[in-house]
Amino acid sequence: MKKLSFLFVFMAITVIAVFGEKKPDVSEFTISSRAASVNGSLAGPQTFNRPVGSGVDLTCSGLGYSLSGVGTAVYYETFDIFSPTGENLVAEVSSPFDSYLLLYCDPFNPNAPLANLRLGDDDDGVGLNAAFLPGDNAWLEPNTKYILVVTSFSNGAGGIFTLSVDGDVVFVSQADRCDGIVSLVGEFNNWGN
Repeated sequence: MKKLSFLFVFMAITVIAVFGEKKPDVSEFTISSRAASVNGSLAGPQTFNRPVGSGVDLTCSGLGYSLSGVGTAVYYETFDIFSPTGENLVAEVSSPFDSYLLLYCDPFNPNAPLANLRLGDDDDGVGLNAAFLPGDNAWLEPNTKYILVVTSFSNGAGGIFTLSVDGDVVFVSQADRCDGIVSLVGEFNNWGN
């Protein structure tokens, strides 16, 4: 029995060593039924020099990123988000243009596009769409404001898009713009306590 257990462990280690750990791919990526989404449009006039790079920077200092030489004056739209419980951000852009998605710790300053940058993505979604996948490890601290920036890969590109976030992530950009009572549709989960 010990020989059989040893053989099984040895085979498992060999398979992992030869093939490596499986990374998430787009075919396994779906936004769940708990998703929230907003529509937007990239049409200007506001532009900025889009960052380019890879990897999550939990310190929000833009490590691993530089300014793009292609997206030097791309249109953008911002969305304030937070997670009442804290979680790994899963988000997706659906658009007819080559989208780019960025996550910033508050505040976002288009004149300093590397400041407070946490994560960026070009094409992890379907086709040329951007997405943050579960394996990106874009952890959101509980009840902390973050800014999602939807932009394009190159200057002058734009159009209508949908931005979807998964889990208990809440869009607050619309609520910030009104002075009255704000209602959220859905089941109450005690996130204010």
